[in-house]
Parts: sequence; C-alpha cells; structure tokens
Amino acid sequence: MIYEGHDIFFVCNASAYPSITDVVWKLNGVPLEQRHEQHRFLPQQSANTSSSASTARGPLIVNQRYLVLRNVQSPDSGNYSCTVTNPEGVTTSKTLQIRIQHSPRCQNPQQQHHAKVVYTAPFEEVTLSCDVEADPSTNLTFRWSMKESHRASIATASLSPGDAVLREAAFARDFDGMARAFASRSVLTFVPLPEELHSTFQCWAKNPVGIQKKPCLFRLLPKETPSLVRECQLLNKTLTSLLIECQRRSDDHHTFVMELHDANSNLLVRRVTSPTPRFQLSELRPTTYYTILVYTTNGVETSRTLNISISSTEAAMAKTYEKEGALSSLNLGAIVGPVAGSIAILAAAVCIACFCKKHHRRKEKPVVEEAPATSQGVKAEMFSIPLGTQTKVDCKRDDIGSAVEVVAHYNQDISEKLPLQCYGSVL
Repeated sequence: MIYEGHDIFFVCNASAYPSITDVVWKLNGVPLEQRHEQHRFLPQQSANTSSSASTARGPLIVNQRYLVLRNVQSPDSGNYSCTVTNPEGVTTSKTLQIRIQHSPRCQNPQQQHHAKVVYTAPFEEVTLSCDVEADPSTNLTFRWSMKESHRASIATASLSPGDAVLREAAFARDFDGMARAFASRSVLTFVPLPEELHSTFQCWAKNPVGIQKKPCLFRLLPKETPSLVRECQLLNKTLTSLLIECQRRSDDHHTFVMELHDANSNLLVRRVTSPTPRFQLSELRPTTYYTILVYTTNGVETSRTLNISISSTEAAMAKTYEKEGALSSLNLGAIVGPVAGSIAILAAAVCIACFCKKHHRRKEKPVVEEAPATSQGVKAEMFSIPLGTQTKVDCKRDDIGSAVEVVAHYNQDISEKLPLQCYGSVL
C-alpha cells in the first residue's frame, strides 16, 4: 500500500546498442517535464539525497535511469513509464500503475477553511450533510462535534455505514438529533435551541489510512426577518404578458414569491417562487383587472406584501403601492376601473367639483365645454382626452389649504368625451 506522504523510487531498466542517449519519464503518457506541478530536477551527482529533501513535492530525477517521487499525494496516482532513445530508435517500457491512498477529506475543499452557512430558526429541524472523498472509500466512520458560541460542548458518535444513533450533548439536555452514515456521507438531523444558533459544527471521517486531518465545517446562523420588496418595475408590457423586476439586497438569502389574483373575485390565478425578484407573467386575459402580490419568505416568516394593481388592457398605467396585510384586506378602490362608479367615489367627486368651481377663476383649465348643471346644482366639467392617454388636473387650494388631484383614464371602451370625476384622495 502506498499512502500520501510516502516516497517512491523508480528504475528504468534498459539495454541498447548503440548506447542510450535519452530517457524520458511519463505519467499517463505525458512527460513529467510538461506536467503543471512544481518539479525539482537534481543533477546526476545528487544521487545520495539528504533526508531534508523528504518534504519536497514533485519528482526528483536523480539521473536518466532513476526517478524519485517525494511526499506523494493523490494527484501523483496514475500509470508511469519510461521512454528510451538511441541512434537506432525509441522504445517505451510497460506502464506501472501507482495508486496512492489517502485519508478522508471534504468533498468541497473550501469547507475545510470556511464553514458552510446554514440559515435556520429555533426549533426548526436542520439537516447537515457531511460529504467526503477518500481512498479507500469503504468502511468509513464519522464523528460530529459542536461548539457553542460561549462554551464548547463535544458530542461525538462513531458511525459506520448503515448506523443510526441518537446524539447527546454535554450541556445537560438530550439533543434530539439523529446521525446517519452512508458510503461517503454522514447526515445529521436535529432541532436547535435558541442558544445553539451561531454554533459551529464539525465533521470528521476515518478510513484504514487514517482520520481526516481537517474537519468539514458548518455554521448555524439565525434566519433574518424577510425584508420588504422595493422598487419594482413593470417591463415588456403587452396585452397578455408582463415582466416584473424588483431590487434585492446583496445579503438577501430569502425566497421571492409572486401571487397573481383576479381583482374582482380575489381568486388566486398563479403563484411563482424564485431565488431572484424577477417574474415573467404570460397568458394574461385581456381586459382583466389583476392584483399582484410580491413578498419574500425565509420558510418561517413572510415579509409585508407589495401590491400592484394592473389591468391587462392598460398595463402601462399600473399603480404600485405598499401595504401590510393579506389579499383579503385589499382596498379595491385603488384599482383603476369599474370602482370609479361606486357610491363613495361619486360622493367625493361632488365635493371636489365644488372646490374646483369656487376657484376656477384663479387657474386656467383645459375645458372644452360645460355640461348642464347636475341635480345637485353642481356643474360637471367636460374634458376632451385622446384615447389611451392619462390626464392629471390639479385644482387650486382653497382657503383652508385643501386640494385634490383629478386623474382620468380612458381606453377604447369609453367614449372620447365623458364627465371627469375626481376619485383620488385629498392631498
């Protein structure tokens, strides 16, 4: 058996006439001089190497017929051969397969230096998977340990493939954890207590060569409260499709959720989850009003929702607003459309028209014609607005500083001239 750290000595036995003029050593058919590793080549007189060279990496070619590999590692495994040359031709020896066995190590080398972060919450089941590579990879045993943030507590279990043991901690409580071992993996499942967040877990494996030199590291961190989605944009708007794109924080590890609801029935039409705040909606029904909810979740909590009211016919005139709560508490008056004819809106329109009439001399308005007075004695102003446009008319402030904003939305289903009603809020 050849293990990592051993030295290997090769001899190329060849006889030829005329004499051999060149010898080339190869690993898997590639000359050693062309390999990417750092080689040390010693001249012929350095045949008696000192013990201080035992820690050097790479092959030491003592002379053309001898090759010494110092402190071999698993990448040095492979098929070795030597090729000899004389004036008559070239001959290559048979290959010699070298298998360099090693103790287990993390399948992801970075995990030996930087812990894999696992976000969780108290009393939420957590699963840690310790994956290693080893040669030989059979008959592995595993050991786990945990360190709390303020004091160390070691809980170990020697696990062989097929074993499952209940893990106990050293800080006076039963640790409800189950550790299982497989061919080259150990899985630890447990429910952390609040004080165990920010803890570091370590996993070692052992095979006939030895125990793992550096453990695989895991770091528990508490899940952050999901943050509100902000600055969403509606892009690539058509009658039947829409792209929603929002900004995210660089440290946001949450899942983004988009829910599409029918604004009239409140029924859920579609629900999409994504690791990024980007959602593509298609197959929208024309002339339909929708409410879109966008929020984040960490699996336990959800953020406040960002509500977007949109008409598939007038997607370019979408209005976004933030609101805390679920869909059942939506204020449907914010949706552009049929709600403009509701009783509350009509009452607001009458009041606003009174303010506008009182101060119409102070500001010029784009009035085309005047309609007859209503039954309440309030004159409704008529506006001529091109189809498919949005117009805003601001009334002047009255003596007490009140003001209103009038917004008219017209589409192809509405005639070109209609009384303009104020349904916005008082500013």
